[in-house]
Amino acid sequence: MVKVSIYNVLPPHRANNAEKLQRLTASMEEGGWQGRPLVVLEVADGFAAWTGSHRLQAARDAGLEEVPAVLLDNELWEVVDEELGNIWDRGGHQVNDLESWASQICAILRREGFDEAACLIEEEHADA
Repeated sequence: MVKVSIYNVLPPHRANNAEKLQRLTASMEEGGWQGRPLVVLEVADGFAAWTGSHRLQAARDAGLEEVPAVLLDNELWEVVDEELGNIWDRGGHQVNDLESWASQICAILRREGFDEAACLIEEEHADA
């Protein structure tokens, strides 16, 4: 696990649940980051998050500078891209819905030895 600057992470999508965002922000203002780490992939200008849109926005709103993350190997990008098609462009901007690909991504992660990241994505998907 690594710490990454919140300003260098592109979220997988906009935080669209205002109540959830407000609750997470208040929690982070009080006690810092206490949730699951993000799952991120290094891209051209930082990192693309595979999980945690609300947690990432709440961390920004709470004034946190860094967040914990599980960093995926860059070679994994090629495997996912080859097997599932374009989920992100090369700048790390999402072009397809990650939620619809969650089970396929987890299977690839497990096969490639990224069990921790697969578990985190599965938990994220189950909580959605």
